[in-house]
Amino acid sequence: MTALDLVRIMRANLKLLVLAALIGTLLAAGYTLTRPTLYSASSTAQVIAGNSIDANSAVLSQQLSTGRAGYYAQLASSSGVANRIAEESKGSLRAGEFSVVGVSGEGSATLTLTASAATPAKAQRAADLARTALADEAKYLETVGTEAKTSVYRVFPLTAAARPSAPSSPNWMRNLMAGAAIGLLAGIVLVVLRKQLDSRIRHTSEVEKLTGSGVLGVIPKAPTLQSRRRGGLGELGTTAEAFRMLRTNLRYISTERPPRSLVITSAMQSEGKSTVAANLARVLSAAGQSVVLVDTDLRRPTVHETFDLENLVGLTEVLTGQAPLASAIQQGDHKNLAVITSGRVPPNPSELLGSRRMSAVIEALGEEYFVVLDAPPLLPVTDAGLLAVAADGAAVVYQHGRTHREQVGLCAKILEQVGAHYYGSILNMTPPKQMGSTIYGYGAGNYGGATYGYGYGSSEDPSAATAPTPSPEVRDLTLTEGRSSADLPGKEDAARLRQPAPQAPTPPEPATAVRAPSAPSRARASEASGPNVAPHGRQSGEAPSPQGPRTRRARRRADLGE
Repeated sequence: MTALDLVRIMRANLKLLVLAALIGTLLAAGYTLTRPTLYSASSTAQVIAGNSIDANSAVLSQQLSTGRAGYYAQLASSSGVANRIAEESKGSLRAGEFSVVGVSGEGSATLTLTASAATPAKAQRAADLARTALADEAKYLETVGTEAKTSVYRVFPLTAAARPSAPSSPNWMRNLMAGAAIGLLAGIVLVVLRKQLDSRIRHTSEVEKLTGSGVLGVIPKAPTLQSRRRGGLGELGTTAEAFRMLRTNLRYISTERPPRSLVITSAMQSEGKSTVAANLARVLSAAGQSVVLVDTDLRRPTVHETFDLENLVGLTEVLTGQAPLASAIQQGDHKNLAVITSGRVPPNPSELLGSRRMSAVIEALGEEYFVVLDAPPLLPVTDAGLLAVAADGAAVVYQHGRTHREQVGLCAKILEQVGAHYYGSILNMTPPKQMGSTIYGYGAGNYGGATYGYGYGSSEDPSAATAPTPSPEVRDLTLTEGRSSADLPGKEDAARLRQPAPQAPTPPEPATAVRAPSAPSRARASEASGPNVAPHGRQSGEAPSPQGPRTRRARRRADLGE
């Protein structure tokens, strides 16, 4: 991790760092309140060694005094000096009511004696008495056990102590600043550890690195997407622009072979794949493209609730041959949007979705629509992998701050193993304030089969023996049933696009302006244009088609409005 990464992490977690500094300041304030109030007074003394009779003696005396001053500074805080101060105070001071600390300057024989007590008077009295008490204690220690009555070293008082006017302890400013610094340091360590240990995805660069594919869109978290209708045209607000960006990226993801069927799945449950599928179908239809949304989540279907549609006849009935495909198509909440609900929830959804009939359904729908398949999550069950192979490819939805890196890598591996095309990823439920850091940088849970319908686990269903099997017939997979494809749900704009453009009326020519071409001129024009070329590029003798282009490629271009 570089220093720039550390700065970005701190900036992204600025609120947490401020909170940590505030907590450290409060703890320091609490500690300071428990400390007693003390006053400090200081006096000075001089250490002298021997007599200075001549210059050499003076130099030697100064060296001995300087060396001895450090020892006497430590002696000042001894219990012997404290007892002598208490004796000399005549009862005004008792041992334990004060403390004395001695300090000697470097290269100096001067001692600074600082006494601390609960009142200014006691502090001043203790500092003054500390000079004589230290001299007596030093003399006693230097001559104890000898017959000498004097010592080479002596302590002479220099300055008396002044009475303090303000307490010296506790030092509020110093303690609060130290607490804030310690709290801030602890916060930095916390956010760095959390960043290093957190395996959840929060940036598009992480998803691209794990999957090897780009991120098609970043969807912000919005209250309207969490409603029963999961948004809707005109209700998305600023979130609609994110879905339009997703639509644009899908259109230009493959210019040579644009997809006609797309599986929308996710890694785990409740990551918003149904919401993304519904609103992607809506914005595609709003752009004038015929779209069909198919609920292939046969374990926990939600599309019929999102669009408030009947779910009596749906995909299950089509796959089992109980109903023709055309009867399962319903009109969505946009004139260009058709919906196929799930139908009855079967006990064997994997067998139905992996059948040849399901591939035929996708192929038949792709002739008239852009197919969006709302599939189950990838990791718990195999349904989405089967559908991704039958369709042109898949896009996987991951939830910001919830999906783990291991899950993202496993989804890409599953699609690669089955040979499905991984078009890209969609990062969903991104906090609006983190949109910038999610896109540009700093800034493995269990799926649980019991929480997702009845069959997303690996347990065997007792009703599997009597489960319906996919119908082998594909002849009933027709959308028109003898009628025009313009009559299908979600084909209003497509029919309008197929209608030939009306010819503009030719203005009357003035009689005197232009003369009609002569017969030789008309003959030369006919020879230049060729004998078999009819107006508007048709071969001579070919009647114009009232239904527009008939080839699949032409119909796709017409659906896209090209």
